Amino acid sequence: MALSYTNIPDHVSWDDLASLRDEGRLFALVDACGNKDVPGHAADLKEDGFCLYEELAEDYYNTEAPHLVRPKDEMWEHIVSLTQSDDAWGFFLETSDRVATSHLVQHWRNWVNVYPPKGNTTVLFRFYDPRLLETFLSSMTPEMAQAFCGDLGAFHIAPNSKDKRFYTYRINHTEETGIASLPPYRVGARQFEALRGKQTELRHERILDFLRKGFGEKLTDRGDKDLLALVARSEKTAKKLGFEMERDKVKFIVLTTAFGEGFHENGVLPEAKSILSGPDFMSGQSKIERLTQVARRKDASRLGAA
Repeated sequence: MALSYTNIPDHVSWDDLASLRDEGRLFALVDACGNKDVPGHAADLKEDGFCLYEELAEDYYNTEAPHLVRPKDEMWEHIVSLTQSDDAWGFFLETSDRVATSHLVQHWRNWVNVYPPKGNTTVLFRFYDPRLLETFLSSMTPEMAQAFCGDLGAFHIAPNSKDKRFYTYRINHTEETGIASLPPYRVGARQFEALRGKQTELRHERILDFLRKGFGEKLTDRGDKDLLALVARSEKTAKKLGFEMERDKVKFIVLTTAFGEGFHENGVLPEAKSILSGPDFMSGQSKIERLTQVARRKDASRLGAA
């Protein structure tokens, strides 16, 4: 299996995508993180809209999860608007034939969690971030390409705020490849190294943008370099404390920004130690939700609009 890449301006237009949509051959992977209306629009599509998280993860984190949809009606209009405001919203998938949305769901759910090059504990994989897609595709072995692309015909990345061209990755299925491994898939060392730095950079920039918007003038005297370092340290601490989901890490970073590094153990929030050493969920609330609630009671003004 081979991938060919074109970035000719207007090689694929919105009208072309609309035609594929009407033929039932166009799908979209849409990230709900930062786009709160995505889960509702996806649910309205019924059998044409699915959260890629399952069971409890879907219940608690569907507003931060990727969603697979056959875009139409309000969802189509919403995606068009997202392409004008969020470069990381997701991307379009083109199939060779009309297939049911449910036919593709499990395939993409298999990629939500992957094995790193070493170890047998899976990690969350944000393959649906279009800014990472080119790096991932270009580092694939033929076997991995077979596993990742399945029988898709193309990936279409919509124009972003800096580049108005569509980027299309056409998939050539003519070459013979070996048998792909079964999920969860293991990302090779070459792929992992190619992705790790870029993914971390993009995530930290996204979190910093959120902090700037949430705290407004409170952070005007702190430069990006200083705040990006804070984000990196706080994220590492959050992971050590057992927070794996991006939403939980971001909330912990917000609390660190507001109450200072070490807030969870230096007595600034006296209840923090007991919350963090307690059960993951209590009275329907997660640890980070309880921690945030305590922080708001302590000093809501510190949290700004975050």
